Order: sequence, then structure tokens, then C-alpha cells
Amino acid sequence: MRILLFPILLFIIHCSLVTAFSSCGGVSLEFDSTVPMQLSPYVHRIDPANGKAGDTVTILGFGFSAEAGSNIISFGGEEAVAASYAEVSPAVEGELESLTATVPDGVSVGDAPVYVTVFSNTSNANVSFTINE
Repeated sequence: MRILLFPILLFIIHCSLVTAFSSCGGVSLEFDSTVPMQLSPYVHRIDPANGKAGDTVTILGFGFSAEAGSNIISFGGEEAVAASYAEVSPAVEGELESLTATVPDGVSVGDAPVYVTVFSNTSNANVSFTINE
């Protein structure tokens, strides 16, 4: 009986260890873009760098959700939901993905820090957007 249990135990351990990178027993594993990866997004820059409420901007960086509606963009405390998501092609340093969003009403004139929150993870704080009158 012990001899039969050892190969079965090895198979179970093997399947447990490789599930992150391959399949076991013919079952294919696929990445689910709705599952939070627990990594903070990173905003590299905003194009254009200034504008007013109602303008459409592109946020470039990485770590965004492929589902546009899961990206919440804060402009100086006023929030907007991303309208679209895209991969940057060709990718350049710090710019692998992009989001488009409309600058929300209620933003104050001047420099507004911009954050992207994906699920409960918030981006870096060193990028700002200048709100014009």
C-alpha cells in the first residue's frame, strides 16, 4: 500500500508546484485580468501635461487594469473612471500601457497630483497635471 501512495503523493505535489506556470492533468490555466495582482500601478506621464475640466488626457505608465472601468484616476482629489485602456506599441521605458480619461469637473486651478487606483492599489505621487482656467 505504501508503494502505491508514494507515486500518487509525488503527482499531487508536482501538480501543486507547477500550476502557476503550466497545466496539470490536461487542465489549461488562463490569466484572469479581473483578479488584482497586488502591485501598485505606476504613472510615468500625462499627455497633455495641462488642460481644464472636460479635456481628454492620456495617462501613460504600467500596472493598470485591462478593464478600463477598474482604473480610477484622481486629479487633485476629484475622481474620474478611465474611458479606455490600451497597450503602448512600441513600449518605451516606463510606458507600457495607457489610459484615457476626461478631467472631471470641480478640479481647482493649478497643479493637481494625479493618481491611478486599481482595485485597492494606488500609483506613485510624483506626477501632476496643471489645471488651466
